[in-house]
Amino acid sequence: MHRALLAAALVAVVVAGSGAAADADASVVARYPAENGTMTETTVVSADDVASAEPTTTRNGGAGVAVTLTDAGAQSFTDALVDAGFTTEGAARSCSTDGAERNDEGYCLLTVLDGEVVYAAGLTEPLAETIESGEFAEDPRLLLATATEADANRLARAFGADVPTTTEAANATTERPATESTSPVPGFGVPTAVLAAALAAGAGLARR
Repeated sequence: MHRALLAAALVAVVVAGSGAAADADASVVARYPAENGTMTETTVVSADDVASAEPTTTRNGGAGVAVTLTDAGAQSFTDALVDAGFTTEGAARSCSTDGAERNDEGYCLLTVLDGEVVYAAGLTEPLAETIESGEFAEDPRLLLATATEADANRLARAFGADVPTTTEAANATTERPATESTSPVPGFGVPTAVLAAALAAGAGLARR
C-alpha cells in the first residue's frame, strides 16, 4: 500500500514538472576575422557576467533586454573586445550581417539563444571609444535587441530575470480582474556606453 502511494506521488511529481520550460542558454558572442583571415568567435557575455536583466524596448520600439554586467563581467567584456580588435580604426561599423545571422566578414556582436543567433550588429564609433578608454567598465549597462518579444523574455530569463513563461503569463492574465491594467514595459535610460548591437535600428548604426 505504502509503495503504491509512493509510486503514485513520484509519477505526479514527474508529470507536474514535465511542463516547465527549461532555461535557455544565452550569451553575447564577438565574431571577427582572425589573423589568418578566417572568422573566429569569442563569448564576451555569459550568464555569469550579468548582475541584472530586464525585458524592455529599444529606441525604435523593438523588443530588447536591459542588462547590467558585474564588475568582473564588464572588465572581461572590455578586454575581450579590445584584444579582438573591435576598437581599432575601421572596425566600428564594419558589421555586414543583416539582423540575425553570423557575419562572413567584419566585426559583429551576436546575441545567441540556445546556439541560434537572434540578433547581430556592430559597434558605433562612440561606443568603441568608450570601450577603448575604459569608460564603459564604469557604467556597464547594455541594451540587447531581439527580433521578437518572446526572444527578449527568453533572453532575460536566461540572464536571471524573473520573467513569467508564456503559460504563466496567460494564467496571470486570466486570473487578473478585468479592471486591472498591465504595466507598460519599462523604458531604459541609455547611457553613453551602450551596446550598439542593441540599437542597430535606432542609433544610427551603419551596415554594409
